Amino acid sequence: MNQKFVLYLNFLLIFFISFNSGVFGQFSSTENSKEDPEAIDGNVKIEGYVYITNPELQYFTGLTMNFEGLEDVVVNTYGKYYKYVPQGWSGNVSPNPCDPDKFVFDPPQYTYVDVQATTRNQNFDVTTDTIYSISGTITDSLTGAPLANTEVTFDIPAEFGPPFSIEVNTNAQGEYSFYQLPCLDAPLNPRVEFHYITPFSRTYNNWQQSYINHDYKFIYYEKPIPPEWEYTITAQSNPAVISITAGSNPRVCGVPIELGDLIGVFYTGNDGELHCGGFGRWQDESNVGVIAYGDDTQATPNFKEGFSYNEYFKWKFHSYAIQDDLMAEAEMILGYNRWAPIGLSVTSDLEGMGKEHIVVPAGWSGISSVADPEGSKIVSNILSPIINELIILQSKNEVYWPGGGVPGDWNWSDETGYKIKLTSPVVLPIYGCPGTDKTLSLTTGWNIIPVLSPCNMLLSDVLAPIMSRIIVVKEIGGNRIFWPDMNITTLQVLQPGKAYYVAVSQNSTFTFPACDALKSNADPTPEITPVASPWQDPHKTGTAHILAFPAGLSDALSTGDFVGAFTSNDYCAGFALIENPETNLALTVFGDDPTTALVDGFAEGEIMNFKIFKNQQKEELVLEPEYDLNLPSADGRFTDNGLSVISNLKLSPNGIADLNSRVRFSPNPSTGMVYFQANNRTAYTISICNLSGQQLLLNKFRGESQLDLRDFKPGIYFVSLTNDQQTRIEKLILR
Repeated sequence: MNQKFVLYLNFLLIFFISFNSGVFGQFSSTENSKEDPEAIDGNVKIEGYVYITNPELQYFTGLTMNFEGLEDVVVNTYGKYYKYVPQGWSGNVSPNPCDPDKFVFDPPQYTYVDVQATTRNQNFDVTTDTIYSISGTITDSLTGAPLANTEVTFDIPAEFGPPFSIEVNTNAQGEYSFYQLPCLDAPLNPRVEFHYITPFSRTYNNWQQSYINHDYKFIYYEKPIPPEWEYTITAQSNPAVISITAGSNPRVCGVPIELGDLIGVFYTGNDGELHCGGFGRWQDESNVGVIAYGDDTQATPNFKEGFSYNEYFKWKFHSYAIQDDLMAEAEMILGYNRWAPIGLSVTSDLEGMGKEHIVVPAGWSGISSVADPEGSKIVSNILSPIINELIILQSKNEVYWPGGGVPGDWNWSDETGYKIKLTSPVVLPIYGCPGTDKTLSLTTGWNIIPVLSPCNMLLSDVLAPIMSRIIVVKEIGGNRIFWPDMNITTLQVLQPGKAYYVAVSQNSTFTFPACDALKSNADPTPEITPVASPWQDPHKTGTAHILAFPAGLSDALSTGDFVGAFTSNDYCAGFALIENPETNLALTVFGDDPTTALVDGFAEGEIMNFKIFKNQQKEELVLEPEYDLNLPSADGRFTDNGLSVISNLKLSPNGIADLNSRVRFSPNPSTGMVYFQANNRTAYTISICNLSGQQLLLNKFRGESQLDLRDFKPGIYFVSLTNDQQTRIEKLILR
């Protein structure tokens, strides 16, 4: 970096420090060098030191020096004072202690007549018997460890007179102490680089005593710089300088950023991506400077490594708490939010946009967002980061099915819950701040609710105001259930990012309570450990029917037994392990997945068949249930969001008649000609429906039959084969 550029940077920093006393706020300034510049602009300098004869102090730091007819100055940390006076000035320079009776100065003053040149070594010797001390310990607020062998600076703010500082070193135990002459009447603000010290300030009014146990706590906030925040210091373009004032209140969705978080400005590179052009680290109580570097068009004409002229600053925060970058917007009280050489800008407000990370598992599940998306709310845009894994998204009234040609041109809402299916697990980012309305209105019957909270919530707390109206709350694509009438509470915690089915007996309204500083009010429900059953694991789909087996229902149900529900083609669509026959048991039975070619669950209205596997006897028996007629789903047929209670059970050693072995059709997939064949003379009814359940064909046959379906559109259809005893449903793919 050339000398001219270094001088330029120094000029900018001096400008900001001096200007800061007005617009920027307050800077604490300390002269850390005993060398001063020579006379400038027709002024000459008078300088000297003030020495103390007391062995505990070397210099009279903080003493006010009176220049007759001119502004006072203060003796700095090194005991030095100096002032530029007009050439030809005449007058006296004398110490001005708060309590003259306690000090003897030698000489009492210096007298000047027609000063023409810099005058040095205008020293004073001070004799006093009065000296006071301050001492204490500085420790880590989190661990209690001492701030050992570290230099600490105590600043006196500018509004209490010309600023100066006291520097002291702690010992191995984090203890500090220093001596000071009487009459200090100002705050002392401790400062250590990369540390936040509390209390931030202590005020000493007309100091006339010693103080002990003036302890401090610290938080260490120096943290590694993320690779994407590294920037290039370009030498050919004079940088812009931005002051982020303490009053800018940097925050994300109303929550202040943390000490040590980064605040940076970004430019758009040749690759179209954002790159860091400069940053500062947030310190909370003082202003932060950011030097924004311009593009070096001479050295690297084909590579953009900084801001172009008049390019907007794109602001970001880096939050170490969540290890992520967050977009932000700035308002200025000086300058512009654009880059220019030697540009000077001062922020008045900095607000960041939240970034919610929604963890979504593979398969079917429920999804919602706490954040109200910023910018475009179109569903296809919101889900674009996971488009390669997305199969389908459904709300109560809308569908986005890329593979099925159904567009997602409707709006995402944080006040809505959704069903989603993915090929693999993902993390979906949604940019925006939580919505202010945390109240949900439910209509009688079934609703899909979002979780309008950034932390886990106890279901019993959230729904307490409407608990008397709750029928069932259940997971989407899972087995957890809250069914108060049946005392089944495997679902106890509502988790952010998820959505749940809720059935209520009448219209209801409830509000999500606030959580304390984003801390969860409850631990998430532990994952249900997969249980090895005698049947294949069911495909957990977005549709389900819940059956309750009351405690003590049958002596045939024993600990360790399995109860399963089977389709007409003997596919297990749900099972449950009996852990305690004396408690109510819930069995979640899943419906067929319309996005797959295979039959992997029950069709709407299909009869549910049940089996029990006696684990000790290794015996499989057929269950013949009777249903509680007080519930609407009492006919034994599968219904999406159906609720059934088993009132009685009968066991039969005879298996269910296997319709699969009696009738079949081929080919599948087919181009349109489909052949049906039965191995007996029983009459069968063939029904073909589309995915919406609309019946397109109804036919009967015995023995063999051939159907011409070449006029049907390519896609997936349901084929129902029924005799007088059973129904078998399979999928047919037409190409």
